[in-house]
This record gives sequence, C-alpha cells and structure tokens, in this order.
Amino acid sequence: MNGSRPPPSAKPPASYADIERRYREGRDYCVDWRPGASGALIMAPHGGGIEPGTHRIAHAVAGKDHGYYAFIGALPSGNRALHLPSIRFNEPRAMTLAAGAAVLVVIHGCREKQRIVFIGGRDAGLRQRMAERLFEAGIRTAVSEKFPGRHPRNLCNRFPSVRGVQLELSTALRDELTKESVGGSSALAAFSSAIRAAINEEIHQCRL
Repeated sequence: MNGSRPPPSAKPPASYADIERRYREGRDYCVDWRPGASGALIMAPHGGGIEPGTHRIAHAVAGKDHGYYAFIGALPSGNRALHLPSIRFNEPRAMTLAAGAAVLVVIHGCREKQRIVFIGGRDAGLRQRMAERLFEAGIRTAVSEKFPGRHPRNLCNRFPSVRGVQLELSTALRDELTKESVGGSSALAAFSSAIRAAINEEIHQCRL
C-alpha cells in the first residue's frame, strides 16, 4: 500500500485489488461488518463520503439481528475515487458475508432530488415486498431504467442461492433519514421498520 494518496486524476479502480494498492485501509477507507443470526445481510458498498448516508441507513436497517457490511470512504475529499461499481465489487469480507446470506439488501445512494427509492434487482418477489412495505410507510418507490440492478454480476444478483434487491435512495431521502433530529430519527425508524418487515416476510417464505 502506498503511503501517499494518488492524484485526483487516477484511473477509477477496476477491482478491490486496485483500491488496496492505491489507498490505505484505516486511513482512506474502512470496512465495518458483523455477521447476523437471521440469514439476512444489509450492505452499503459505497458508504462514508462515496454515497453519503448509506452506511448509517444500512446499519439502522440491520439492527442487532441482521448481518451488516459497509465499505466506508474516508478521504478528506474526492471519495468518488473509491467507488467500485456493484458489478466489480469484490472486497473479500463482503463476498464471504454475501455468499452465506439467504436475503441480501444492498443500499446505494443516487443524486435524484425527489424523495424516492428506486428498487432494482432480478428478484421480482422481493422487489414487490419492498415496494409494498415502503408504500405503507409513506415512501415513494419506482423502478428506473437508470438503476435497474439487473446485471447478473450485480451484488444483489451474483449469488444464485441468495434472494437479493438493490435500493437506490435519493439525496433528499438520505438527507431526511440521517438528520440529527427527532424527526430524522423517526423517519429512519419508519424506513428501517418497512425494510425489516419485507425481509422478515422473505425469510419466512424461504424457510417454508
């Protein structure tokens, strides 16, 4: 690992090995993870300054029973340089956790200004469960061709035995969920409860 940070014009990483060569874990980025007992895993592969708010939201959704994983960008600026697309994301701890999950929810952030969640992934049943529970919580959802999450190498689709979904949270929604206020805390609790309800239904279905 290099002792100094690469220039802003450095070529985007093609794999986690590129990130390891260019950056230092514990200084430029960190990996926060823990296994869970439920069979579900909540991931934020672009946390910290990469897609702000996503790892905090994933942590809240995971609670104490679901597994949790976050790759957290910690550069003073330019954290987009640490963005490894989902189809190429291969950090070893993430791969081990995801391969052993029954249900996988991958949380991303997009720059849309409206308060919305774009639901993607190849598992139509899990997408529908998520949409229904979020609707009940007063959160608008949609399917977007910009964020389909349908590539077979996408994190949420990569493991054949894992039921996965991708959630792209808009800037407006992430800002609301992560506000350091009672209102923000309540919004995050409602969002987390909706996602957890869909996960619990899916886990129950998987066990039938």
